[in-house]
Amino acid sequence: MKTVILIAAGILAIFLLFTCEGVTDCGPITKAKSEVQSLAFAIQHYCDDHNDTEAMFGKEPVQLIHADEITGILTMKADESLLLAKNPKGIRYLEWPKEIQKDPWGNSYLIALNKSKGRVDTVFVWSAGQNRLNEFGQGDDISSIRFPSQRF
Repeated sequence: MKTVILIAAGILAIFLLFTCEGVTDCGPITKAKSEVQSLAFAIQHYCDDHNDTEAMFGKEPVQLIHADEITGILTMKADESLLLAKNPKGIRYLEWPKEIQKDPWGNSYLIALNKSKGRVDTVFVWSAGQNRLNEFGQGDDISSIRFPSQRF
């Protein structure tokens, strides 16, 4: 009788192991989705508040930057002289602890900005995902919006 119970418990354990195996990946993916959306919203809000985004993002019409280059400014946790130059209104656009500079897999979040006439039209934020390959929002990348296989 004990043997039957042990075999049944073993089968149940194996079943639960394979059933729950994919669940462990949901935490980092959900975290990355939330952080990508928060960062995209914060950048768009910053752009809406500042007529001249050149100080923050430069002159190029399409630009690719790493999130760790600007999160200190958006969270008001950067050097004071940098904040005065790039966020003179002193508005905190992002409520992130300083340690959230990277996605759950240890890579910087990536940001692409599309600008015209000095204004930011599109903010696209993404994580390279679990495979850590930058697929520009495709593949397993986690992004704020989806572009049809457009490469920056």
